[in-house]
Amino acid sequence: MIDTAPLCIVNPELEESWIDWNGHLSDGYYAVVMIESTDKALACFGVTPDYPARTGRSVYTGEIKLRYLAEVKLQDALRTETYVGHYDEKRVTLHHQLYREDHNVLAAEMEVLCLSVDLSGPKVCPFEQMVMQEIHERAKRHSYLASTVQSKG
Repeated sequence: MIDTAPLCIVNPELEESWIDWNGHLSDGYYAVVMIESTDKALACFGVTPDYPARTGRSVYTGEIKLRYLAEVKLQDALRTETYVGHYDEKRVTLHHQLYREDHNVLAAEMEVLCLSVDLSGPKVCPFEQMVMQEIHERAKRHSYLASTVQSKG
């Protein structure tokens, strides 16, 4: 049986200033809440805050796709689960699912395209071998998701 556990789980906390006049999380803050999950996922691959100084490389966001599925209010306890999607030697897609923990309601999904970048250009370049190996191992566990998300369009 394949281990399909999330790459990481983050329990974000909301700030009152992120709530709009309807009493819900304002649109852009859904991304703010889930982007911490991108940083934690990258750390699982070995891309930590010292990575640029150590390697001369970094990871840039190339694209974000965000789907709003349910309202989030200030008092909601949240959980973000992250899975690895499609990848190649220069890019990896991370899939974040934001849940309201009250009834395990899926509130939003965000797909982030992460690009390996040589900072001397800057230009897109292959990931370091160690990072690529970690991405590959995690992606094998989550491969069922890539086809599920892809089929949703």
